[in-house]
Amino acid sequence: MDSASDTIAAIATAPGCGAIAIVRISGPQTLQIADRIFSCPAQPPSARPGNTFVLGFAHTPALDGSSGDLIDESLILIFRAPHSYTRSDLVEIQCHGGTTSARRILAAAVDAGARPAEPGEFTKLAFLSGRIDLPRAEAVLDLVRAQSDRASASALAQLRGGISRSLTTLSDLLVSTIANLELALDFPDDEYAGPPIEAAISSLELAVKQSSDLLSTAGEGQLLRQGALVVISGPPNAGKSTLFNCLLANERSITDHEPGTTRDTIEETWILNGIPIHLVDTAGLNGSATGPEADGVRRARSMIRRADYHLHVLDASQSLPAASLADLHMLPKTESLVILNKADLGTALTSSDIAPFASICASLLRSEGLDIVRQSLSTALAQAPSTEDVAHVSQRHAAALRRARDLLAQAHDLLAQHSPENQVLAASNIYRAISHIDALTGKHCSEEVLATIFASFCIGK
Repeated sequence: MDSASDTIAAIATAPGCGAIAIVRISGPQTLQIADRIFSCPAQPPSARPGNTFVLGFAHTPALDGSSGDLIDESLILIFRAPHSYTRSDLVEIQCHGGTTSARRILAAAVDAGARPAEPGEFTKLAFLSGRIDLPRAEAVLDLVRAQSDRASASALAQLRGGISRSLTTLSDLLVSTIANLELALDFPDDEYAGPPIEAAISSLELAVKQSSDLLSTAGEGQLLRQGALVVISGPPNAGKSTLFNCLLANERSITDHEPGTTRDTIEETWILNGIPIHLVDTAGLNGSATGPEADGVRRARSMIRRADYHLHVLDASQSLPAASLADLHMLPKTESLVILNKADLGTALTSSDIAPFASICASLLRSEGLDIVRQSLSTALAQAPSTEDVAHVSQRHAAALRRARDLLAQAHDLLAQHSPENQVLAASNIYRAISHIDALTGKHCSEEVLATIFASFCIGK
């Protein structure tokens, strides 16, 4: 399908009840299609200027001089090329909410000559027309999917060009570096050969640093986009479900003084200081469990292996059995926090007994120690959370940046040897690094990569 020559249409609002629903149409035949399915006073949509709106009626396409079947009283917004989201003519028809009117208007647009849009095709048109580059296009999806204020702020910073400017600066630096290097290669015996090589070496040092600075945002970016999997584990009746409920401020898990109450994993999304967390309550780790309880233990161990961080709950009022100690030492020490619960009942178990694991004493039924748990978890997941709106590179960006940085570091080392043969190899590495940067911005990007990116979008965006 040719996005540039086709006229596409889609419902741009989520399904379900709502005040309004929006059908979006864009492409070279947009205004003609609008005339066929929308009636308004005095002038048809195609005769009206851009950046205007008018109240009228959406209807099925007129056939044989008929006016078509009325669908809904609607508002049409008209955007003329190039002043639209896609830089093509674009209209949005706002009808009453729900599914029926929007679905019928979309069908009318298709009957009038549009084709149904692919996922993300409107944003893809914006990219192909040059209105936005690829990082800005990806930021649109990040903004739609944002689960927290921090994730939204990061996506907006990227949409405003935060990553694009950094990548452009890096690319310009590398182009300048290549120019210096080509000068030295063209005139190897010239008096100017020395300074260009030294300039290239200095430029590569700066380029490696700039790449590393961008990569330093990848960890927090992954947290903001995907969230962290935090698993609550421990032996039966230690207080795992109580901790789960306290952190969520909701009685989500059933708690009881009898062990084995939780027999399956229970998951909820929780936002902590702007970081989405997939919090999981698990069955007690009981090696002698049988039947359904044993299935729960197997599921708990599977979830523990996948966790990004562990909250391991122990009963501080009792000594630690050998089996529970073995379960504890299966956890990664740097990604775990041990909560010594029920400290109000006694301290038969202390932090020295579980060293070198980080631990806190708590009485979860009294909500004592919860603030420390939250703070420790927040610090562990984001060692240095951003104090301002910063764009964070994605996994796709990070993979390409690592390849580019490695190539630039190799080029730097080759040039530092001051060998003419190595200068040619260094130039090749720099050109390859530039190609990785250009793939990120979309200057040179395969159709397969574009298809993968935009397939993740919802239809209508």
